[in-house]
Formats: sequence, structure tokens, C-alpha cells
Amino acid sequence: MKRGMSLIESMISLFLSGILILSSTYYIKDVNRIGKISEKISNSTGEKAVSLTHLISIIRDAGEGIDCNIGFEFGEDSIIIRKNKQTLVLKEDAHKGDNHIKIISGKVKIGNKLAIDKTIYKIVSIEGGNLMLDKGLKRDISVTSEDIKIIKEYKISYFKHRGIFLKIDRGHNQLVTDKFKNISFSMFNGSTLMMKGLEKQSGDWKEFELYIVIPTLSINGERYERF
Repeated sequence: MKRGMSLIESMISLFLSGILILSSTYYIKDVNRIGKISEKISNSTGEKAVSLTHLISIIRDAGEGIDCNIGFEFGEDSIIIRKNKQTLVLKEDAHKGDNHIKIISGKVKIGNKLAIDKTIYKIVSIEGGNLMLDKGLKRDISVTSEDIKIIKEYKISYFKHRGIFLKIDRGHNQLVTDKFKNISFSMFNGSTLMMKGLEKQSGDWKEFELYIVIPTLSINGERYERF
């Protein structure tokens, strides 16, 4: 009798366990499905915000550590942002007209650009610590000077029917977002970049304007953006 009861209890237990396992399986599938849907929605709505945040951050760095006059350059459908990447230490004095400088240390490559005052120089060859430049120096530079900066350069471009692309130094153009079109860049005033065009919102293209103050070009260094 006890064995019979034990068998029945075991069968009931197995039956209930089966129901629980089946229910858990469907629950897990539903959770996974909802998770994937949520991730898809999050990715689609967050892409533009992340892209704009990244571009604004780059634009605001224009002229950081170098002369602001060469930190920012723009055309109708592209802008170039330059900032200091590294300061070079001279091994010996360099003189006006020299098309080479000798440095003690620094990670440099052929094609790197240097900023000295308001002039940009390009490294055309490297032999040990001797850097050959694409043109002669405009003034004397002493070993105590901290005026020689390696430039980090960003180019933000709009390509028709393709979207906004970013190129860093000598790299390739990489797509940032295709959710904008008919983009143009211009200066709103002496220190504010205006970016305008069409933005895709809920499947429709709507006009937008974005204003970004560049601190190095601003008298009081304010930072703001206005839609």
C-alpha cells in the first residue's frame, strides 16, 4: 500500500514538474523575445543621440592646445577639427627656413601634421630623431620651447544620399549615421557652428538646426547647444 502511494505521488510529482518545466521554457522564450525587441527599439532610438553626442564632443575640442585659428576649418558640406595630440621636445635649436627638426622623443609617423603658431607642417620623412617637413620654419625655435604640437585631425563630412562620415587623421571615412540628409555647416557667429539639414523622425524627414559653441573661439568660453 505504501509502495502504491509512493508510485502515485511520484507520478503526480513528475506531471507537475513537467508542467513547471514547460511553463518555464515558454517564459524564458518570452523574456528573450521581449529582450531582443527592447534592444532593437533602444538601438534604433539611441543611435542618433549617440552619434550627435560624439560629433558635438569632437567639435567642441577644436583648437584645444593649439592656435584657435588653425583649430577649425569648414566648407559647405564638411568641417575639419584640429587639436593638440602631443608636444614634441627638441634635441637642438631649429632656425627660420629649416625644413627639418631634431627631437628627443615622441611617437611620430610620416604624414603626421605639426602645429607651430598659426602654421601647419607635414612630416614627409623620418630618419632617427630627424623629422623632415614639407616646408621651412617661419621662425627660430629653441629647445626650451613647447610650441611644437602634433595635431590630431578630424574631418566630419556629409555625403549626399549616404549620411555623415568621420575621418580621423589619415584613416578612412567611416559612417557615423545615415539618419540625416541635406546637411550643411556654417558659422552662426564668430564662435558658434551651425549645422542644419533634415533629420529622420518616425519615418519622416523633418528640418532641424543645431548650434554648437566652440570654446576656443568664444570670448567667455561658454558651452551650449540649441535645437
